[in-house]
Amino acid sequence: SDALVAFYGERAVGTAKHYKAKNGKNLRYERRDEVTKAGLDAARKIEWDKWKHFHAAYPVKGKQLQDLLDAGHKPLPLQWVDVDKNEHKRKPGGAYIAPAFKSRLVNRGDLENHDGVRSDSPTCDLAGLNLTLSWAASRGLRVKAGDITNAYFQGQPLYRLILLRPPKGGLPDDEIDADTMLVARVPIYGTCDAGRNFWKALREAILELGFKENSLIRAWYHLCDDQGRIIAMLATHVDDMLWACEPEGQDAINKLLAKFTLKSIEQDSFRFCGRDITQDPDCSIHVRRNGTLEKITPINFSRGKRKPADKATPSEAGQLRSVVGSLAWVARQCRPDLSYAVSRLQSCCALATVGDLQFANKVLAESVAAGDRSLDFCAGTVDW
Repeated sequence: SDALVAFYGERAVGTAKHYKAKNGKNLRYERRDEVTKAGLDAARKIEWDKWKHFHAAYPVKGKQLQDLLDAGHKPLPLQWVDVDKNEHKRKPGGAYIAPAFKSRLVNRGDLENHDGVRSDSPTCDLAGLNLTLSWAASRGLRVKAGDITNAYFQGQPLYRLILLRPPKGGLPDDEIDADTMLVARVPIYGTCDAGRNFWKALREAILELGFKENSLIRAWYHLCDDQGRIIAMLATHVDDMLWACEPEGQDAINKLLAKFTLKSIEQDSFRFCGRDITQDPDCSIHVRRNGTLEKITPINFSRGKRKPADKATPSEAGQLRSVVGSLAWVARQCRPDLSYAVSRLQSCCALATVGDLQFANKVLAESVAAGDRSLDFCAGTVDW
């Protein structure tokens, strides 16, 4: 439609894939300089070493491969997804921040036959995460976060055969030649049920240690002592875990962590599910979204001789919905002070006026200026 063409012309040129590449979410290897390519090559080597460490797949070639092809197994292509994990830390005009490259070897799950395969894998809701933070602050406990390394490889073994074709450019392994394919042994990133198989393995391990899953908020667990007093809380979001515990609950946490290989365990200041969490010495907790508001593009429009009550153009209304959607996400995550303005803007998107566009840009500018505001959980406030 004309509105969609205008929106892309004024808001973001190119497809969603190109937009991600432009904003650093996906790095196009073939378009990068030699220094960046060297960094990505090293990141890809690390990723492939993890595949071998977890025995994620085994190679097949020759007659064994031909037998699988003759049996009707269609190979699914693998591809590299390269990102810079420090991209979110950079701000226009800010100090130089060195890249932190990460590569993931993923399966083209969009080409897979999903018939009869369950893919649901619950993650902890925002309410569960906030309640965990509130409980930790009120009890004077340090909240911690852990990132499970190549989590899907540590999920339940596959019950079906998945044949994989190496990615364009091959793998960083001299033993895998052009005539070799791979058979997946465990869930692979990109397969439709990879998240579910890992969630089942993680949930099983948690429940075996005596944790109880909340009946309303899935993937949110608590552990009680003999008197029914909560001594540990744990929230999971795919391969990320957030927890706090009394000294009596530390043993159960240690046993859980011993069952999985973790990349890191962080506390005091860390990023969890896109939210920047800091904890003071008195155990008060603050949640922010550093850098997010600055990356929201204001609505591009010219008032000219129009009045505030005049109707916005379709492309301007589309831009308004984009800004409001971004502001709504930030408001829900950690900026409740934006809730009224966001609610007002949401109610006028369908019949947007020039005045609404002005108000949206004003709200965005004021939000950026007050970017230090946070969602706070004060120590000792709530009696749990």
